[in-house]
Amino acid sequence: MSGLSTLRSLRVLMLGKNRIEKISGLENLVKLDVLDLHGNQIRVIENLNQLCELRVLNLAGNQLECVSNLTGMDTLAELNLRRNNISTINQIDLLPSLLRLFLSFNDIERWSDVECLGESTSLLEITLDGNPLTSEISYKQIVIKNISQLRQLDMKRITDEERRVAALMLKKEEDRRRENHRQSLAKEKKRLAISNAAMRWKAEFPFNKVNTSIKNEHKQTTDLTEENTESDKTKTQEKKWTDEGGGSWLSSVAVWATSQYKNNLPLNAISLTSMDVSQSFLAEIENDNLFLFGPKSLESLDKNWGNQISASVNAVTIQFIYFDDVSSCFEKLRQRFPNITSLVLKECGLSSFRQLNTITQMKKLTSLTIDEGTANPLTQFTLWKYYALYRLVHLSLTTLNGNKISESEVLKSEKIFGCLSLATTSNLSQYRLSALCNQNATSKPHTNITPTLGSGTKEAGKKKAAATTPSKESITDTSLPTEPIGKSALQYTPSKLAQADNLDRQIRHSVSREVVGEICSNVCDIATKQTQFFHLWPRIFIEMVAEAVLEMKDTEAYIRREANEFYCREWNEAP
Repeated sequence: MSGLSTLRSLRVLMLGKNRIEKISGLENLVKLDVLDLHGNQIRVIENLNQLCELRVLNLAGNQLECVSNLTGMDTLAELNLRRNNISTINQIDLLPSLLRLFLSFNDIERWSDVECLGESTSLLEITLDGNPLTSEISYKQIVIKNISQLRQLDMKRITDEERRVAALMLKKEEDRRRENHRQSLAKEKKRLAISNAAMRWKAEFPFNKVNTSIKNEHKQTTDLTEENTESDKTKTQEKKWTDEGGGSWLSSVAVWATSQYKNNLPLNAISLTSMDVSQSFLAEIENDNLFLFGPKSLESLDKNWGNQISASVNAVTIQFIYFDDVSSCFEKLRQRFPNITSLVLKECGLSSFRQLNTITQMKKLTSLTIDEGTANPLTQFTLWKYYALYRLVHLSLTTLNGNKISESEVLKSEKIFGCLSLATTSNLSQYRLSALCNQNATSKPHTNITPTLGSGTKEAGKKKAAATTPSKESITDTSLPTEPIGKSALQYTPSKLAQADNLDRQIRHSVSREVVGEICSNVCDIATKQTQFFHLWPRIFIEMVAEAVLEMKDTEAYIRREANEFYCREWNEAP
């Protein structure tokens, strides 16, 4: 494009279908009103910023892929970009006078690629037919919703009904965005609570370390404490967590929190005093699984979850809670959620075989999982699984750490630890042994027997005796599984409860000593006084008799004196 620099007053320039590849040589055409460059081979819009009086620009049928460099054309009212390869559009909102825009038959796939169209305040007509974008069901509503002043779309006038539908769609979109934002905040709050619980756990129990597999699996996980406003990125990250956590968002976040505090934070960087306790625990039900993170989450067992929700829970996952605190709540957990059959213990600090005895309170347990590693030092012992089988097999336990329990493993556990029952029962007091026997007797299944009424004959008596014999059909088992007396004697008292019991015992012993000492002192005082009384009584008696004899020596005077006293009393008592 040359030889045009001298045409300063040119108003209309028609250069269609000339195989032009580059826009140039128009620097001096400041009076140009119409520029037609359709049907050429132009790839980039350029060198048009000085055309401040241009009203119509036709670039249809070229090879444009991106629309940009449109600044300076403040009077442009019509822009024709049909039949190009355009996939993205920029700076349309910088054309303050643009009224008509033709984008038919391009490669626009998403509204986000042309989002700047919604920023234009002057655009009245637009065509987008022939683009992949138009295949969307709500294509018209999307365009009308984002360009509120639009009058025509694809050469058709926009009706009031279409505007109403677009407004309704806009309202739904805003509600959906608001709900997504609320859910994101709730998830962020839960994630923060789990992370804080992990930090408190590490500060209180530094023996807890992450295993190598978790480190490798989450080495590339990004730090989610930074605010993420991009919804696609957030959804991608959450999907990744969910895939890694076996479909559970909470369990995957817990794995992430574990790996983060293990890999990135030194122990001396954690300050319990600066951490908000209210944000360091979480109790949540997800997919029929109860998750408990942090010690204070155990307090949530007292709240009313609702009968339907409580009955639907069949598994519980406990993490970042010391096992002694958990064991004291097993009975409450069983009562609140009666259908729990699976128990998962992650970072719980299990350290001794005796602690496993408390799990017997979960009567319907069929599956038990204890994370192996230094987070639960008990798992470092070779025989811990056999002791767990020995102690819990009466609960119909079928799975231990994801593996099916075989009959040979049960027999081996009995062979290894069977002598514990004899050793325990032989050292029990008679009172304690009787209490265990009574407890087992009351929890055994009872039978419902319905005798048949018969006549007084021998045959009827035989029928009646036969009727009183329980059959398989007449026995109804209504109890939970019971354990042998020898095993039930193997119990564990958490350290805090043991300390509390010891303190209570000391207080009662001290009070008892004080009361008994006071009683003994009183008894000694009474005995001393009684001895003194018996010693002085003969002399007192003689003195009393002598005084009475002396007083009655003058009989007449004594009678008169007594009579006067009697009449005086009668006179005073008379009404």
